[in-house]
Amino acid sequence: MKSLLTACLLIAALPMGAQTIRNDDSCDISVAPAATLLLPYFQVQIDGGGAAPRDTLVTITNVSNAMRIVHVTLWTDLAYPIFAFDLTLTPYDVQPLSFYGLLVTGAVPGA
Repeated sequence: MKSLLTACLLIAALPMGAQTIRNDDSCDISVAPAATLLLPYFQVQIDGGGAAPRDTLVTITNVSNAMRIVHVTLWTDLAYPIFAFDLTLTPYDVQPLSFYGLLVTGAVPGA
């Protein structure tokens, strides 16, 4: 009876759920392709719209002390990639993006 009770206590003491120390399973910084930043909704008025057309502005920030290359892809609501480019961010760099500038004028930041 004592061995059955010991076995039950050992099973009850085992951690439940997946626990890991691998960087791929957590939010730790690692040397691997990283995160996908999703902006689920944006508006751009492509027909001019007078002096101030409708635009969406986003900033991308490098929060590390190393230079990073960021690949940006804009997708349609039907899952078609329509515009893609790379950005080079220096340590702690902040890069603003204008969706009107990208889609209407083709102005890629840093180019």
